[in-house]
Amino acid sequence: MKPSRLIVYFLVLAGIVGYIYFVEHGYRQDRERQEKQLARFIPDDKDLITQIELSSPTIGKIELSKPSSDWVILNPIKAKADEYAVRSLITTIIEASPERTISDDQVNWAEYGFESPTLHVNVTFSGGKRYEMLFGAQNPSKSSYYLRLKDPSKLFLVADTLKTAMEKNTFDLRDKTIMSFAPSDIDRVIIQKKGVENEFHRDGVGQWDMVTPEKFRVKNVVISTLLRKLSNLTALEIHDDPEKGSDMFGLTPPRDRISIFGKDINQTLCIGTQIKSQNDSPVKRGDYVQIEGIDTVYVVDDPSITDFKLDVDVLQDKSLISLNILQIDTIRIVLDGKNWLLKKSPEKKWNLEEPEKVTPIKDWSVTGILWKLRDLNYVSLVSPIPGNLDSLGLSEPKVVINLGAANSGASKILKMGWVNTAPPHDPPDQIDEKTADQGEPDVEKPSTDQGAPKVPDIINVIVDPTDYQNTIFQIDGSFVRGLSEDLNTLLEKQQ
Repeated sequence: MKPSRLIVYFLVLAGIVGYIYFVEHGYRQDRERQEKQLARFIPDDKDLITQIELSSPTIGKIELSKPSSDWVILNPIKAKADEYAVRSLITTIIEASPERTISDDQVNWAEYGFESPTLHVNVTFSGGKRYEMLFGAQNPSKSSYYLRLKDPSKLFLVADTLKTAMEKNTFDLRDKTIMSFAPSDIDRVIIQKKGVENEFHRDGVGQWDMVTPEKFRVKNVVISTLLRKLSNLTALEIHDDPEKGSDMFGLTPPRDRISIFGKDINQTLCIGTQIKSQNDSPVKRGDYVQIEGIDTVYVVDDPSITDFKLDVDVLQDKSLISLNILQIDTIRIVLDGKNWLLKKSPEKKWNLEEPEKVTPIKDWSVTGILWKLRDLNYVSLVSPIPGNLDSLGLSEPKVVINLGAANSGASKILKMGWVNTAPPHDPPDQIDEKTADQGEPDVEKPSTDQGAPKVPDIINVIVDPTDYQNTIFQIDGSFVRGLSEDLNTLLEKQQ
């Protein structure tokens, strides 16, 4: 057979396969979608639903409406609806389909429990089209419910889980968010606790300072976490009509306050007493809270908010430098009488250039050093900086660390020093003659080890640039000892 004819056969076969897959397969999928759509009680587009009414002996009557882009509850209260909960309800309603059809002829509805429906669902679409579903009694095995679909009137059997998914109460469907704001929009926070006002100001991106009653830099994660939790705070229980003038919630006056401020934002969370377990309440723990100026009282359970810790050790940021590890591309270190130079290649790989050429080296061995620098905290401060740095060992620093970030310009220089306080050793001529005759003197000989520096427990550091003007940091000397070990490890064979 000629090759050209084989090619023709192959092309014909490929065309047939393509037709079967793209046409027949697509047709089958469309037909399955259409059959599934027709099997549903409500075949219309869920995005066109504008009203939902639910009623049952358990939940009472609930009316939901979508006047614009957001859903609201109109009855039994007027409140913003939980968008996620309403969307979930709508999906359940739209995708509802029968287990089987019981009858599409005349039915004795009372026989199936429709004289007193267990759930009534009424759905209205834009344009006025309505669908009505009524749940009757359970079947004898208690695994399903009888459902009546009006217009046309038909009787179906549906899974009991369908009724459970639709029978949502007011609390399930309402928005339980207590405060509404974006954490990034907040630039001032005031926490009133035990009669003391603690005020925090944002100073640039990701930096917070306490301004009263003390002044110090605050750990960014502490305030950012508080703001994130406040923005996501939800109620476990809601009291829409608390008794006026009653102090049953401990909110007149409140125990503590947390106020947040930003552009067009001024909200205060008032914190009352801890909830006491009540037999008629599903909530067994938490605190009563209220937004200042609004009557509604909520119950929340987040001690990190209602019992926010203001201890200095928790709040104060004692880090020497703020450091974005990913931006650093050059590290220069003078230590142990050696110059160390580490550079990141265009391929983002670290290489050791000095005191020896080692390339490439494991990234973790360099990022480990950077992480230790970022997490390095001071134990005390010396301010102002004295005119004579000799007393601190900083006129000729023993360690210099230069961190370069070419793309961002966020370079840092750390100079570390200390005063040598090595104890003197007895001169050789004072060694006891008897001991000398024995050849083993009792006096310890000076160490000849020239490796790791003799570092005291506390060393002094100057950082440039720094947020602490005219200040010297004092850190634990173990950092330098550890740094020496980390650098010497770089000379070892990279596995």
